Amino acid sequence: MVNHFADGTELLTRTTTERGPTRLLSGTSPWREFALPFYINDGALGPPVRLEVNVVLPSQGEVRLGPLRLVQFEPGDDPLLFPSQWWSGAQAGLILALLGLLTGALGGPVFSLSARGRARRLVLTLLALIAGMGIGLIVLGVMASNAEQPWHVAYPLLLFGFVNAAMPLALVRPVRRRYERIEMLRMSALDAS
Repeated sequence: MVNHFADGTELLTRTTTERGPTRLLSGTSPWREFALPFYINDGALGPPVRLEVNVVLPSQGEVRLGPLRLVQFEPGDDPLLFPSQWWSGAQAGLILALLGLLTGALGGPVFSLSARGRARRLVLTLLALIAGMGIGLIVLGVMASNAEQPWHVAYPLLLFGFVNAAMPLALVRPVRRRYERIEMLRMSALDAS
């Protein structure tokens, strides 16, 4: 899209990404929403006097465009957010924080109790719960990626999924050994007395 301004300035917006609403046209695809956002930071140019939308194909083909809408966003709005996205980039930070909090809330008792040799069954259950949560997040992350969700949707799910699935696997053996050593020390203390 070429944005023409009264003083002769032209600003270009084009689709350049592999995913999302600014995805490039390639091959055969079903109907999809697209966006051609442009930003005027200082407002010195004023509003565009003419918008020119072009479709460029590398060879031959056919493109059908539905009705186009011109939308002016408020400061802070995300022009690349469509209803099909699970959450926005700003919300991704909150989701990362909540996932981190949940992982810490479950992982804290694991380290605290296992270090003191207490509540073995609870600790192993928490490790299994963390691993299960990790596998679930990986599945959701793969679903998000397959549904062509943007990176700020799939990334937090995959990141915490891999961390939460790998952490219990790395901890199960040392935690079990710790409990076995503590049990052996208790038995030795009973035998000595």
